[in-house]
Amino acid sequence: MNLLRPLLTLFAFPLLAGGQVNWKGSVSGNWGTPANWEGGEVPESGDLLVFPANASTKNMVNNLPSGTQLQSLNFSAPGYTLTGGRMLLNVSGTSFPVIQAGHATGTTTIDCPFEQADTTATLRTTVAGATLAFGPNGDGNLGSGILRIESRGTVIVGGTFSGNGPIDLVFGGVTRIEANQNHTGTMSVAAASTLVLNATLSGPLVVSGTLRGTGGTLTNLTLNGDLDPGEDAPGRITVGGNLVFSTGAATADAFFDLEGTVAGTGHDQIVASGGVTTNGTRIFLRSATTFRVGISFVLIDKTGFGAIGRAEPFVAPDGVPITEGREWTDGPNRFRFSYVGGTGNDFTATVVEGVPEILMPTLSQVVVAPAGPVGSGNFATLSGLFSGGPPGGSVRIEASDNLAVWRTLATLPLDGNGGALLQEIPDPLSEGAALLWFRGSLP
Repeated sequence: MNLLRPLLTLFAFPLLAGGQVNWKGSVSGNWGTPANWEGGEVPESGDLLVFPANASTKNMVNNLPSGTQLQSLNFSAPGYTLTGGRMLLNVSGTSFPVIQAGHATGTTTIDCPFEQADTTATLRTTVAGATLAFGPNGDGNLGSGILRIESRGTVIVGGTFSGNGPIDLVFGGVTRIEANQNHTGTMSVAAASTLVLNATLSGPLVVSGTLRGTGGTLTNLTLNGDLDPGEDAPGRITVGGNLVFSTGAATADAFFDLEGTVAGTGHDQIVASGGVTTNGTRIFLRSATTFRVGISFVLIDKTGFGAIGRAEPFVAPDGVPITEGREWTDGPNRFRFSYVGGTGNDFTATVVEGVPEILMPTLSQVVVAPAGPVGSGNFATLSGLFSGGPPGGSVRIEASDNLAVWRTLATLPLDGNGGALLQEIPDPLSEGAALLWFRGSLP
């Protein structure tokens, strides 16, 4: 007879070094006070700390014993602020450390330093309306570990992060860099994620999502996604090394807002000290203001030596390459592009159709030598300085003895500033004239 025996299957689970500890804040904001925690015990190494909505105190101070290694901090409600001593984040079992803002709206602020073990740590917002902010004291020592910023909402870096491992921005949210960084590893921005750079990065940046910001400075930039300087107003981003557009990307776009003539505040600009390689990135101009003909916008200011590398030139929104001198209309303006504008190796857009240039021609430093009697052969002559004409154009010098009929004495070429020097220009019909008028007339 066959005997049916129960089958026992054994499963092995990782053993975590710590457990979950819930914050109450019953008597104060001190982490080192047992009564502030459920169960009356302060956190120990390996613990996961949970911060609920119903805590009595949300302004907290980390005064745990030095060397306490925490696994995770999970904030399920906004309004928390943490100051105090340095936090140590380390792996517990197979779980990597996480600081998470899991609330739907509002902000959690970390304003104390933290240190990450040489593994992987995560800063996370789980909902689009949530913000996890690191204040000016929220410095992070990342070592050689990997830092993942998993933001579906917003993560603000207001402290200084240091280390040499990679930083990965993922999950489609926004990360704002508001303080200068000492981190030398590569920062990568994944597709659909946005980096707003308002301070200095010490390491290279690879963007497959979107790069924005004002006053940001970095070493080398590889753009496989979108470049859109500024935020609510135009801005400037400075690349101290090489600027490489669109390597391996199907579509990369660069947007330049043109609201005024001053770079960085009136219009967007990228400054690059090293090489600039175009690689077929699309260029979009956004101009609602009508500008004067002749105004030139330096979109990419290449401050180093050498030309812009354009074996595969930029392209216009219609997909057609932007060759030297190609024109494009945006809003009320028509622009002419150049890769050799500015100081000779800048990428520029110059207005060729907009508001006609307002000229204010002026005759100054005028000296008139009077004419002699009729038949004397002594003509009146005009000397002086003409200014305010069209650069490279011309001016007619005219005279009249009745303000009704004007006669041309000479046509003079204008220099690059729209000026010309008048040297004893004679009026052959001035003999015997008691009064003469002179003017400069633009053709």
